[in-house]
Amino acid sequence: ELEILYLFSNHLSGTLPADWGSLDHLRHLFVEDNILTGTLPSALGALTDLEIMFLNTNSFTGLIPVEWAQMTKMQVVALSQNSLTGSLPAYISEWSDL
Repeated sequence: ELEILYLFSNHLSGTLPADWGSLDHLRHLFVEDNILTGTLPSALGALTDLEIMFLNTNSFTGLIPVEWAQMTKMQVVALSQNSLTGSLPAYISEWSDL
């Protein structure tokens, strides 16, 4: 029943594991300042209790997944200093606690 995952600045490489979407009690996710690559996993959208997510300062690419619309408890999200493309999804305005 992991609630907080803090992996800040550990020189982690590779992709963000899609199976982290099964950490259904996770409320805070901190993996900023690593060297993670690839796209943002759509499976993280299953983390409906997630409130804080820091994925900044990595090398993520692609779009912010539409599946993340399910993360309605989101209060803080940091995605800066990546190589993401596209526009901010409209559903972000529905994250009322942001």
